[in-house]
Amino acid sequence: MTQIINSINQANESIKQYRLLPLSSSESLALTDIENTIKQYSKNIDTVHILSLENTPIAAIDDAVKIDDAHALRGFTILDTEISRQLSEKSDNVTRALTLVKQVIPLSKWVSIFAIIFTMGALIVLIHFYIILPISKISKVMLQLAGNKLDVDTDIFQSRNEIGQMAKTISVFKNNMIRQKQSEHELIDAMSAIEKEELFISSILNAVRDGIITINSKGIIEVFNPGAEDIFGYNKVEVVGKNVSMLMNKENADSHDAYLERYLKGDSTRDQRKAMKQMAVRKNGETFPVEITLNSVKIDDEIKFTGMVRDITEREVWEEKIKYLAMTDALTGLANRNQFNKRFLEILQHSQRFNTLFSLLLIDLDKFKPVNDTYGHQVGDILLQKIAEILIASCREVDTIARLGGDEFTILLNGINNTDEAATIADRILGQLTQPLIIENHTIQVGVSIGISCFPDDSSDIEELTRMADEALYASKQEGRNTYRYYSELSD
Repeated sequence: MTQIINSINQANESIKQYRLLPLSSSESLALTDIENTIKQYSKNIDTVHILSLENTPIAAIDDAVKIDDAHALRGFTILDTEISRQLSEKSDNVTRALTLVKQVIPLSKWVSIFAIIFTMGALIVLIHFYIILPISKISKVMLQLAGNKLDVDTDIFQSRNEIGQMAKTISVFKNNMIRQKQSEHELIDAMSAIEKEELFISSILNAVRDGIITINSKGIIEVFNPGAEDIFGYNKVEVVGKNVSMLMNKENADSHDAYLERYLKGDSTRDQRKAMKQMAVRKNGETFPVEITLNSVKIDDEIKFTGMVRDITEREVWEEKIKYLAMTDALTGLANRNQFNKRFLEILQHSQRFNTLFSLLLIDLDKFKPVNDTYGHQVGDILLQKIAEILIASCREVDTIARLGGDEFTILLNGINNTDEAATIADRILGQLTQPLIIENHTIQVGVSIGISCFPDDSSDIEELTRMADEALYASKQEGRNTYRYYSELSD
């Protein structure tokens, strides 16, 4: 770019030197037109460079750099015509002078006159070959360049006079036009590559079922792919340019704004590599769980955040179902041994902390095996389900009822006021299970034995409380079944 500017400055200096010669008004105007055209070319070289950096479309660049060369070409033509006219006038003057000399000078002077004529003729030839012919060729080259014919030879004169400098200026202009064309082709190729890359990225975004959302450092949505449209129910045009908080409930929106602020200050400790769960909001106002994986990138000194959003509503349902199955007895729907042990520990810790009471009841059915042997396992299973319903109806919602396996059940009476409340529950259960039950048109009667241990009167240890309740259960069986016993009574 520096070489081009120096060449243009050199051309302007040549024109400036040319102006030092005696000029007619038409020559002065012609040189002005040539100067203006060179200035436009100089200005447009900078314009092409700036527009290329701004990624301006090729069509817009082409429109911006078009230059009307007509005035410059007309200037060269005027110079050519003016020089020819001046030479013609000088030739006429010489002719008149010769005629005058012929009339007034003696014959002895003809030798001198011939020498003068020869000198003038030589001068005319020199002017023709060194001024008129070069300018004519320069005019033709300019016309060819104006027609975008870039293969024209511009190295036509190597002289160091003003005309040679003008020729060099035209050569520089040609090289600039070639570079401009090359830049245009390179820009077209680059834009084509960018368009292909954008098309490829767009096809990936459109194919991904998960939502992909990109926001700027102010939380404004810039990318919202079809997967996100399906998840949130919004069309792309409804969300792009708006704050991402519209997709969150208020709690998450507030924490998200705070996170952006901390991140931009460099105070965030969140590990972006780990997916996080939070509640999102659909267009219809429905809240639902999502899993989000975040990634940040710096583009043009600005931080962009891209989140991959996955609707995990169905997964949450399955996880809850799996968790339920893992903690629930499949036959009766009561808590299984896993959930019972978990609740036992929670109740123990709560009671120790807040100094409250609870009781453990171990329940074993009497004469259950003959039911399976006589009526089959289907009837036995229905009987167990019926007993589970009776236990649920006999207890409070805060109590934990579990089936440990076979015909063994257990109850954790949580937050009782005194140990006598365990006896109340036990009497209620005995009153129900000592009555005949109708199962599949069969009248079935089973017995039940119950053992009771209490916290903290008997023990503060889970294993000890379980052992004590088991001993009390064994004692109730020994005493004739259909009864209950406290472990504390055994100690007495």
